[in-house]
Amino acid sequence: MKLTQNESVFFVGVVHSGTEEQLTELLNSIARQDRETLRIETVVFYKTKPASAPGHVKAQQYSNEQELFDGLLGAMENSNAAYHTLLSSKECFYEGVFEAIDHIFKDYPEINWLTGIQTLQAQKGFNVITGNTACRRWNFDIYEKSLYKSTIRYIPPGSTFWRKAAWQKALPHLYFVSEQSLFADVWRALFKTQKLYTSNIYISSVANTPTPISEENILQYELIEDSWLDRITEFFFVNNLPVLRSIYKNREKLTPVVRFDHKKMSYYLYEY
Repeated sequence: MKLTQNESVFFVGVVHSGTEEQLTELLNSIARQDRETLRIETVVFYKTKPASAPGHVKAQQYSNEQELFDGLLGAMENSNAAYHTLLSSKECFYEGVFEAIDHIFKDYPEINWLTGIQTLQAQKGFNVITGNTACRRWNFDIYEKSLYKSTIRYIPPGSTFWRKAAWQKALPHLYFVSEQSLFADVWRALFKTQKLYTSNIYISSVANTPTPISEENILQYELIEDSWLDRITEFFFVNNLPVLRSIYKNREKLTPVVRFDHKKMSYYLYEY
């Protein structure tokens, strides 16, 4: 399909691991992103064919992990989308976030990979999974250490987007360990070539916190231990202690936070 002028295309890869109701909610949340300047290509990967996938959504079956990995790689390679995201069918998007992501990527060409806030779906409203923005600042070492010591602090798939160019750079470093560690494998490959920026925008919600990666799969990675200096300076940073918090930020070479100015109705970069 030929692109219209100023139209941005998103690729959304969905691994169907939830219920039919959750998949329907996710697809409805994608449909609500519709804007004249946006086009969204959605591909649902499934083991058992979902009854709720509408006709305009592509559905691709897989019977084993390798077929899933090959299907994902093939679909993303064949897509002409400028921006990519992968998530499970247990997640859904807040309205208007694709338009926000599009604006951020266009306003800041140095940002190739972006993550935002994901909330936990509760019986009444939503609960934020992690604490302040400082708990969502990442580089490769911080991510590796967090992978083993916490299931609460993690990079949320449904709230994380990257440019196609970033994906192409990451591909030589991509090594799939298992379906369970799919997103961790993608993050580790992207970290090899890209800096991850954090946004304070609420992007998605999830039905429940992710299942911890099994010990067997963890053994495939190289464990990075926290030093005493790491733990102390991180404490300064997370607890927002003036002056001292800059030690951790500078030591870890953290990227700025993407924030939204409601008065000027524009995005800006801030160090904290």
